[in-house]
Amino acid sequence: MGQPKVGLDWMVCEDMGWGVIGVYLLRAFAALGVDPRFWLAGNTPADLAPYHLERAGYFRGTMLRASGNRLLHSSLWAQVPADRNIMLPIFEDLTTLDAKSLTRVREYDAVVTFCQWNHDVLAAHGIPSTVIHQGVDFGIFHPRTNPKPAGPPRVFSGGKLEYRKGQDITIAAFKQLLHSHPDAVLVTAWHNYWPHLIAELLTSGLVGTVPADTTADSLTSWLVAEGIPAANQEHHRVPNGPRMADLIRSCDVAVFPSRAEGATNLPAVECVACGVPTLITAATGHLDLTNAYWVMGRPNGQRPEWVDLIPEHLAEVMADTMGRAPTYPPLDPNAWSWDQMARAFLPLLSA
Repeated sequence: MGQPKVGLDWMVCEDMGWGVIGVYLLRAFAALGVDPRFWLAGNTPADLAPYHLERAGYFRGTMLRASGNRLLHSSLWAQVPADRNIMLPIFEDLTTLDAKSLTRVREYDAVVTFCQWNHDVLAAHGIPSTVIHQGVDFGIFHPRTNPKPAGPPRVFSGGKLEYRKGQDITIAAFKQLLHSHPDAVLVTAWHNYWPHLIAELLTSGLVGTVPADTTADSLTSWLVAEGIPAANQEHHRVPNGPRMADLIRSCDVAVFPSRAEGATNLPAVECVACGVPTLITAATGHLDLTNAYWVMGRPNGQRPEWVDLIPEHLAEVMADTMGRAPTYPPLDPNAWSWDQMARAFLPLLSA
């Protein structure tokens, strides 16, 4: 048998979730003796250039194909057919799973989900899948090696700005926190390539307006209008890597009140790896991340299995945990590394 070949059909870059998965999978596959390829480049690290293919055409190997809500084929489904196709769906909106979407899934040779929740949803429709968790770079995302400087308490909130990620809940909770910690700083990494998603934040009634985009100026003006002084805000757009890890380690608590997650939530896993107390919704894909503080919520009422955290309760948990060493166990590098993730794919590449 020759060297296994694997292709990734999504954009490989350092500034969005799927792109980061691609960066690390390419490196991990290559280290394992797999011949990896990709076609869609963005803010792509230079060391991955040898794996980039410019031209479409038939691929003699296995294609890993990203999908989301509605379980659609990617643009490369037709442009780059392959010997074998594995769907990697990350979905949250169960109302989009209709007969057509489920028929599309059955066109694949195998399905890999990134959390038990997505696996169980597909299983209920008679579709088998293998759960493989996303990894984390423990060489970059690790606890501080020196004491944190004294200063105001810092609350980290990451993920693209949208209703599903629950930043409206974070904002409402942070406003409550300011009553007891008036010098607290909300530190955000909320960049969103799809600004049309931002408007849905108005659904909950927790915010009265939305920003036009996620630039620092727009976010600052927006949060001032929502009742958070400019002095209590700090907004960043940094790629995944050492600068992001430094930003996370500068904080005293990390907050992820996602209403739903179709995976384990990469930024949340990275915060846990950095040793920062991390608060996550006790629902959907977050349930696979047992090395964090689960926060209970109430049914969303609009989408099946989505959960809303209560801002007042979240603020209390933030105040109780920030700046204190986590009481949950650290992540096991043998279970959460990118190498482990790539190895879990190997049996599927030759099946």
